[in-house]
Amino acid sequence: MKKYFLLPHRFYAIGWVLFGFALLVTILDLSTDVLPSFSSKVFSLIPDFVCGGTDFIVTNDSWYDEIEMVSGFLGLYFVAMSSLKEEDELTLLLRLRSLMWAFTVNTILFIALVLFVYGFIWIYIMLYQGILIFLLFILRFHWEIHKMRVSANQTKEDER
Repeated sequence: MKKYFLLPHRFYAIGWVLFGFALLVTILDLSTDVLPSFSSKVFSLIPDFVCGGTDFIVTNDSWYDEIEMVSGFLGLYFVAMSSLKEEDELTLLLRLRSLMWAFTVNTILFIALVLFVYGFIWIYIMLYQGILIFLLFILRFHWEIHKMRVSANQTKEDER
């Protein structure tokens, strides 16, 4: 069977480790004064004064947000795109159906949040919107795999 750009299965565990690390850093970052200061001058594509600051291109920023988002996004990408130990046409179909379902649910949630959420929290919703589609896909795909395995076991028991 053609692989369709899936990562090797070992990336599945690497992805969960990266995502767990992102969750840990997020929780510690949200807790005040738990993590030491980890900031430096960084190059910004959009000037800081657009958001009310005074810096133009170089600004002082904490690296925790970038660590959280990159490791979380990359981790969920690895989990979602790593192949199963046994990959066939049926699992490819389940991947496609799960992706379409996740995309639809994510769009509905996005529209609802656009209509009902305002203020500064909107920025956080936009940041985590990209991660949400991966979570929805992973949950739906593994639920479909679980249902397929239960159905196969039930068929084997019925044949006996």
